[in-house]
Amino acid sequence: MTKNSTEVLELSNEYTKDVGGFNIIKTVTGGVTEDEAEGALSFTVTTVVDGTTYYVTADGELTTEKTELHVADGFTAVEEYDGHELAYDEEEKTWYYTDDEGERVGVADKDVQINYTKSFDDLPAGEYTVTETNTAIKGYELQDETSVLTGTATVVAGVESASTDAPKVELSDEYVKAVGGLVITKTIIGGVTEEEAQGALTFTVTTEVEEEKKDEEGNVITGEDGKPVMETVTYYVTKDGKLTTEETILKVTDGFTAVEEYD
Repeated sequence: MTKNSTEVLELSNEYTKDVGGFNIIKTVTGGVTEDEAEGALSFTVTTVVDGTTYYVTADGELTTEKTELHVADGFTAVEEYDGHELAYDEEEKTWYYTDDEGERVGVADKDVQINYTKSFDDLPAGEYTVTETNTAIKGYELQDETSVLTGTATVVAGVESASTDAPKVELSDEYVKAVGGLVITKTIIGGVTEEEAQGALTFTVTTEVEEEKKDEEGNVITGEDGKPVMETVTYYVTKDGKLTTEETILKVTDGFTAVEEYD
């Protein structure tokens, strides 16, 4: 192998006897959606063969060229809560499962866990290391103390990923919504009464959020590189502290506390 060259490891007929498989299991919690996870999270899978570091591609090939994988690269995603597989109600925009009594139980977004799984086979026997290279998701904070961002698995010759004895790497990303508060203080002087102010003054509270662009059917639009196209969306804050894309005008009667003072 020459310097700065890329080498793909090809197995001979004799070498194929010494191959096996393993599984990656990755859980994401804290209300992160599939679209948010797939647009952000990345990691590498590496192994060392005869002193050379190889990266595993999404297709299970080995290459010396640095290769990052994403959960959109052939991973299977299943949402669950407390051991129950969830379904999504498109009309009500809520997650739910059906209990043993046949009753539907709703689950809050923040309690949904996404389980991503991917299997690799026909890999040379040896140790493989899975390391997350990007965990940043806008609007969320990763809980470093409780997350697992790297792990190893030893591939055993003759043991395929579907075997109950197959090794696995389990990673977990635990997030909390990055939220805060806002206090608005509005001062009025010049002899205006409360009634006059409440009947006239209006204002808007807005914020801009970078989001994945979607078509009319709600599907994420991707660019030529296969990654989601991002756009800046303006949200208005309602009097109840909710965010909406519909223009919303607030008044001082919308929950403001009035105090008159002098000096």
